[in-house]
Amino acid sequence: MSAIAFQAWLDSEQDFPQGVQLYAQHPEARPALLALFERSGPGPFTSKQLVQEIERLAVEQPTPAPVAAAANAAATAPTSPASPEQPADVAPLAAEKLHLFKEASNLHGTLRHLATDEERFKAACTIKANFRRSDEIFDALSYREKHGALPPVVESVIADDDHAGLLKRRNTLRTYISSQRGTNEKRAAWQAELAKVERKLNP
Repeated sequence: MSAIAFQAWLDSEQDFPQGVQLYAQHPEARPALLALFERSGPGPFTSKQLVQEIERLAVEQPTPAPVAAAANAAATAPTSPASPEQPADVAPLAAEKLHLFKEASNLHGTLRHLATDEERFKAACTIKANFRRSDEIFDALSYREKHGALPPVVESVIADDDHAGLLKRRNTLRTYISSQRGTNEKRAAWQAELAKVERKLNP
């Protein structure tokens, strides 16, 4: 699938099924994401992620055949610059985002096979938390691209008498911490916030 076809889709109305079909034909398509697109269909999260993936593939060049690759490398080695690495503050977020996609996709595929409603509910909550966190990462990376730095971390503020809000935040933090996602600094911040929430729930 050529980059021209992807760019044409990006310049069009971005029909979701057509985009998924184009994405599926590319050798660099990520199986976990493709499965998520096919199972979940269009939505705020999946549509945004599909656009991101097609934008990525639209600018990537296909891997050349071994002989051609060797010849091309020999011809360009003296002047070809090294591929830039991801910045130190971006790499952990990108890795976390990929982990979230894989985990959500795997859980989504096992929902119908879980034995109890409690297990299904827990899995569904994790999927929802993953989607929410993925959106946070997407917004943070978009902010960095625009401003040159990640946005400042703002702790969630919930009123002491908002019991439902506190419970929801506690469960979200527990999900984040138990999944071992994020950087060491981020997990430490979640632990500290969780302790505060627990104290509000159990004064």
